[in-house]
Amino acid sequence: MMRRSLILLLVSVLLISSCKSNGIIPKNKMADILSEMFLVDQYIDDVPEIRGGADTLFVYESIFNKYGYTSDDYIKSVKHYMENIDNYQKILLRAQNKLKKNEQLLSKQEEIENQTELDVKMKLTDKDTSDLKAKRSKKNLKIKEIVE
Repeated sequence: MMRRSLILLLVSVLLISSCKSNGIIPKNKMADILSEMFLVDQYIDDVPEIRGGADTLFVYESIFNKYGYTSDDYIKSVKHYMENIDNYQKILLRAQNKLKKNEQLLSKQEEIENQTELDVKMKLTDKDTSDLKAKRSKKNLKIKEIVE
């Protein structure tokens, strides 16, 4: 059992290092990188102050570094995956799905935050109403005492 685990670990390390040594980014990592690149592009488009002066290759370099790659690895990978356009389309689709999933999560989070805010406002309103009723009750008691 121990020997089997050791062999599996060794094979995994070899596979990972072979992907890195030839400079081709694995498909799943490529999709992650592309989805982050799309987000950066959108941000640059949305902020006019940086739109004209943004060197996207420089901006992307931090994304590549995050995943342990360089811009050369990225360029080499794009060329590699473009040799089979169906593979590249699948990677792009995976990146798109990741972005959609993130958008759905953000929408749900925003919905929860809005509902929580509404709940707090409702509780405050209920508390204010209860306080008002209590004050009216006290006034009514005082009026009854004075009248009697």
